[in-house]
Amino acid sequence: MTPATPKGPASGRSVLIADDSGAVRRSVRWILEPAGLEVFEAPDGRAALDLLRSRNPSLSEGFLEVHARALLPAPRSSASIQELRESLLARPARPVDLGRPSAPASGKRRGRRALGLLATLLALAGTLTAPLWYGSVAGLLSDPTRGAGDEYDPIESVAPAEVPPRSSGEKDPAQVAPQPAIPPAPPSYLAVVQDMAPEIVVRPADGTVPPTYDEAVRDFPEEPRVHFDRGRLLFRIGRFEDALADLQRSIELAEARRAPSDLTLLYDAHVQKSLTCYELGRGEAILPDLVRAKELQPDRHEAYFVLGRLFDRAGRHETATELFEGVLAAGDATFLGHYHRGVSRYYAGDREGAESDLQRALEIGGESAGPWCFLGRIRGDQGRPADAAQCLRKAAAIDPQAYEAHFYLGKLLFETGSATEAGEEFLAALRIDPSRPGAYNGLALLEEAALRLDEALPLFEKALAAQPQYAPALRNRASLYFHRGAEGDLDRAIADLQAALRIEPEDIDVLILLGTALAQSGDSAGALRACGLAIEIDPRCARAYYNRGMLYLQNENTRSARNDFAQAADFDLAYDLPRIALGQIALAGGEPREALDWLQAAAKINPRRVEAQNFLGATLTLLGRLEEAVQAFDRALEIAPDDVLALGNRARCLARLHRYGEARRDFDRSLAIDPDQEELAAERQKMIEHLEEMSRRR
Repeated sequence: MTPATPKGPASGRSVLIADDSGAVRRSVRWILEPAGLEVFEAPDGRAALDLLRSRNPSLSEGFLEVHARALLPAPRSSASIQELRESLLARPARPVDLGRPSAPASGKRRGRRALGLLATLLALAGTLTAPLWYGSVAGLLSDPTRGAGDEYDPIESVAPAEVPPRSSGEKDPAQVAPQPAIPPAPPSYLAVVQDMAPEIVVRPADGTVPPTYDEAVRDFPEEPRVHFDRGRLLFRIGRFEDALADLQRSIELAEARRAPSDLTLLYDAHVQKSLTCYELGRGEAILPDLVRAKELQPDRHEAYFVLGRLFDRAGRHETATELFEGVLAAGDATFLGHYHRGVSRYYAGDREGAESDLQRALEIGGESAGPWCFLGRIRGDQGRPADAAQCLRKAAAIDPQAYEAHFYLGKLLFETGSATEAGEEFLAALRIDPSRPGAYNGLALLEEAALRLDEALPLFEKALAAQPQYAPALRNRASLYFHRGAEGDLDRAIADLQAALRIEPEDIDVLILLGTALAQSGDSAGALRACGLAIEIDPRCARAYYNRGMLYLQNENTRSARNDFAQAADFDLAYDLPRIALGQIALAGGEPREALDWLQAAAKINPRRVEAQNFLGATLTLLGRLEEAVQAFDRALEIAPDDVLALGNRARCLARLHRYGEARRDFDRSLAIDPDQEELAAERQKMIEHLEEMSRRR
């Protein structure tokens, strides 16, 4: 989804959002409107075309060239863009049809269709201008371990925050540091990273070129090869503008000379130039170079592989898969063809097809780190951590410099509780490529798990310095701010979550945590919108229903709260919190038997939840089942020995059971923890006076 920004007749700035997902459009609207922008929505290219035409029928050619292609293509929306050009610029253009055929193509026909796709994909150039999440694409073809989506999968620090019912003595969760999800990490990873500084060489923005390259260009200024070689090196050290100039000069010289021996050089120069344009964010220049490369050497497919990888990195996995299918159907059943299609299938959610392609790539090309990395990730997705670790270790053994092998092995070890080993793998990945964000993010989470929050923050900042739009680091840093609860942390958490949402508008976990943070800040309306968007994206998201129910309950909208809690309970049979909430509502409504059913179900799901045992005990007390109530409060106090609510309620039950000595002990202990419980103090005093009166009567 790419917003185009037309200037309409209304005053101020306006934004047109074109996306087929209503939730995405509303997410972006929600972000942009507070900034004072006038927001318009279009569900597809056709509607965007109509809206642009109605807003301003005399849009300039410059506007259309820059902005019309930025509309995200929906089915046949490339044709809409062409029609926009025709109708407003009177420029003839051939209609472009990128929709799927009514019957699936197969064999050579499908291959010819995909092989002709490059010429029609020019209208999609604007969708490729988003920044790469995962570092440079240098060596993309020569090093197949650089798969699309590297470090994309976020590593969760803790489950997204919820809004559970709290007892009177329980602290606000925003003021409580998160509990470690895994055993404490070794001594400060921040210190280790800082000590590694001489060992880690970050690619300099003003990297120098060995003098031999400059001498070759000086001695042979009309030779295209020397410009190409220097341009490729400049690309690798991050000097993209200089690289583009050399590559363009190489192409001009080779085109002018027209020597048959220059065809391969021209092909490689156009492909390298397309990658350079991608790094510079010049999406309009990417596809023309790839098309020209294909015209020069039709039997080579590197241009397709580059285009497919770029589509993958832009999240267009189905388009990438179709491209690779076309290459394979045309008879190019190579290692790269199967490997790249396997990667695209993986990101498109086709794990079975991905595994088949990756295995076939290994059969054709022999042992290679790339396929083993993705096979390890598939095993991890299947809940087979031992097999996943074996695949990833094999990838690292084949190529010790494979960043992905170490990074994803670290991620797997983190998730399975092996903190020390996870840290070693993240550090190994960092030594290989310190310019990528994932390893910093992983080390930050290890620091957070060890409750070293002040050392986790600089590591999150290093991840974001490497990639400012790295959504996992934004989300995890927001979670840290939210749970730390220092002055200003709530605002920082909200800002990070809103930034993450701009990158991934349909991230449900971000929306849920944002809703919780907004509720904490007092913005109930914003919190309700966040929960509503999460539900719209996933109508069976139990956590979103529960959180929205809590917001309704806080606003005394009991009917809506009950409906949301019931939905949450139906959608997740192992979720205890909505059952506790339903028990609370039933108890407050004078329906203790219904409350008992809900609370017993909640306690069965999670016997270690203090709230469930407390409310269960209170319900049993109302029903006169005092011995069972005492047992429930006993269980609550086993979990939280200083819970004043459980101590006070058990004291009341014990007094009614004439177990006065035990009751007085609980009264005294509860009041020692929280002396401000006036009602409880009065009940204690009344019990003591009753005992004294009984003693006098004897």
